[in-house]
Amino acid sequence: MCGIVAIYNIKENKFDGLKNIQKILQNIHHRGPDQQKHISVNGCHLGISRLSIIDLKNGNQPISDSTKRYHIVFNGEIYNYLNIKKELEDFNFRFTTNSDTEVVLYSYIKWGEKFADKLDGMFSIIIYDKVYDELIICRDRFGKKPLYYYKDSEKIIICSEVRAIKNLDNQNSLDLQINMQGYWDYLSYRYIPGEQTSYNNILKFDRGSIYKIKKHVINKKKYWSIKFENTKNIPYQNKKEKFKFLFDKSVKKRLIADVPVGVILSGGLDSSAVLYSASKNQNINSYHVVFKNENENFSELKYAKKVAKHLNSNLKIIEIDDQMFLDKLSTINNYTDEPLSDLASIPLKFVSDLAAQDVKVVLSGEGADEILAGYDLYNVQRNIKFLEQLNKHKSFSLIFKKIFRLFFSRKFHVLDKIGINHKEYALKIFKNITYQITNEEKISYLKLRNSNYLQSERFFEKEYFNSKNLDQINQILLVLCKDWLTEDVLMKSDKVTMSSSLECRCPFLDKDLVDFYLSQDGNEKIYNNSGKLDQKVLLKEYLNGSIPKEIIERKKLGFPVRAYNLDKKIYKDFLFDHLTSKNTFYETIFLKNEILNKATKCIKENKLDENFKNFLWSIVVYEIWKKNNYLA
Repeated sequence: MCGIVAIYNIKENKFDGLKNIQKILQNIHHRGPDQQKHISVNGCHLGISRLSIIDLKNGNQPISDSTKRYHIVFNGEIYNYLNIKKELEDFNFRFTTNSDTEVVLYSYIKWGEKFADKLDGMFSIIIYDKVYDELIICRDRFGKKPLYYYKDSEKIIICSEVRAIKNLDNQNSLDLQINMQGYWDYLSYRYIPGEQTSYNNILKFDRGSIYKIKKHVINKKKYWSIKFENTKNIPYQNKKEKFKFLFDKSVKKRLIADVPVGVILSGGLDSSAVLYSASKNQNINSYHVVFKNENENFSELKYAKKVAKHLNSNLKIIEIDDQMFLDKLSTINNYTDEPLSDLASIPLKFVSDLAAQDVKVVLSGEGADEILAGYDLYNVQRNIKFLEQLNKHKSFSLIFKKIFRLFFSRKFHVLDKIGINHKEYALKIFKNITYQITNEEKISYLKLRNSNYLQSERFFEKEYFNSKNLDQINQILLVLCKDWLTEDVLMKSDKVTMSSSLECRCPFLDKDLVDFYLSQDGNEKIYNNSGKLDQKVLLKEYLNGSIPKEIIERKKLGFPVRAYNLDKKIYKDFLFDHLTSKNTFYETIFLKNEILNKATKCIKENKLDENFKNFLWSIVVYEIWKKNNYLA
């Protein structure tokens, strides 16, 4: 795990590549404190800030081939590199290290663009071909390892983090401006979706893609995309056995390291499964974060302790309080790089710091919900069926709704959706898991109503439109996997853990396990063997009888964050201090008093809906990010 950088000149210019690559490496030192090195070939600069995991002594980068034509910097881990290495040795390739980086380089030399198909792991790769004066860029299938680029008429700057590129601007006058469309979309999603970033001229390299860059021309080719290809009615017992085999294999692969490995343990189903599987191979430490003196709605400590004791894992715990949380939130830009109003980033930072005292690698449960149909998607299926019946008897349903709402104002929300086609529930009601404010609502707060912002809905609407052949459960999973998983879950996982010089590996995102699970139709994912609606059915079967039953059956909390509720004075004060500050960024485009008046009224009357609260937190997190990343 590392931070990588390249500076490539499109034409002769006054940009000091040697000086600036050194500055970038300083800015990403946290990603790789063990070794920093850079080289210059034909005026192309490659650099690495390395966190040593494999071949600690000889695996330093950049690495060049024997002819000195090809040069590589690489961030990530290739779990099957020994198998590929043996295959390459049969073709008479000779290796000078035991690292996976050299294997990646010779794989490209042997197989060209098809090399990515062979790689099983998480990675971002930069290769420079001296003969063709060409850069080859590649990211892993799910985009676990980030990579960004800045491009103008003279040069291209590539780096693992946006902030490191932006920090060059003070002296070099890069053509950078705040990306207003990105801000507009961020307010709906809590993260910046698509290829855009917080700056206009800095973009993301796409996941599952290979790029070739020669001078000003950038060519892109997708080598992998998510596919939902239904299986032919595999017997349930066979599916159970295959899941067990693939999951255990995935965890075992991710234990490969020349340094200690641990597990981030929430006490929930996913991380408990990871710890259980890992414990079959070795004794392993686990790490947990908890808020002091919180009730069970915001604490999973007793479950984490129970699982760790059951699996004989040494559990280390860090306790935090509300003030500690807010102090870290005030510098959230140091941990997330880009604006990300996922407040679970803060407890993740605390537990990452804790784990980094002992280990360099942790396994976590990220990706389980998106692949195995978690997030209570069985309730989506239930609501689709309810809505179908309500629409069949629409007149009666509307009368029932009117009477029901006299007694229950917030329950059975599907009543409020009467008239919407149940076949479009995913698109028109679920949308995306964090979609918190519509285009129309944002426009209602604008100072100038005739804005030119693109509709933020365009991201998930495109995916739903292109997947009409799928059932609605798989449509939702497709939307989650293509956007939210990469731009929130995995961005958070990489950036926050790497800010602690810690590598995070995600067994649920193993390519073979993903291909197997996504090949099932939606009903297979949400109905158990008894025909009852459930979630993560094969994972529960896998754990049945192996960990305490209450862990399997209890409701998911994830990293519970009290701040979202705004039910404590300390959180309300923090939120309003930032919203009411002078010279805020959001007041440059929005009617500040309109937002403040609604927030004050709703909090006073205790009628602040969840989406609007999340919208307010998104404003505040961006204000913190903007203040701490001031762009002159």
